Amino acid sequence: MSDLLTDNQKRIVLHAVNETNGEIRWFPEHIHGGAQQKILQSLASRKLIAQMGDTWRLTDLCYQVLRLPDPAFFDAEIADIPVFVKSIKSESGKKPARQTKQQIMIDLLSRAEGASIPELMDATGWQQHTVRGALSGTLKKRLGLEIESIKTSGSDRTYRIHKISDESS
Repeated sequence: MSDLLTDNQKRIVLHAVNETNGEIRWFPEHIHGGAQQKILQSLASRKLIAQMGDTWRLTDLCYQVLRLPDPAFFDAEIADIPVFVKSIKSESGKKPARQTKQQIMIDLLSRAEGASIPELMDATGWQQHTVRGALSGTLKKRLGLEIESIKTSGSDRTYRIHKISDESS
């Protein structure tokens, strides 16, 4: 790529590949008007870009010559990636709502047996320090939940949301 393009052309092409799906919409700040047109003409004369309507797009030849990943390859690949979002029914029952990691933690901690740090780590995919931070920061301080900590011999410490009964009022 270094032999074919100037530094500015490289930046423009890489931005088009990484940010705008092959469409040239961005130029470095110091390149204005006539200089932009010269860059476009230079790339077009080598058939690395083509004008489509009002926009300039990278050509297949550009992807091949510069050994860049073809965006069509990634579009097909992305469609095959499984989505790991646990859906739950919303209150209206029509559209599933996305369940957040915070909600997953609350659900596990609401169980009678509670949940251990390793269980919360598995459920959220977070590291131990992140789970502990969410327990103390988000659930306790921000949401005001009362978290019980129970340690039984020979097992991990278990945490659960303390249920407050209305009988004491």
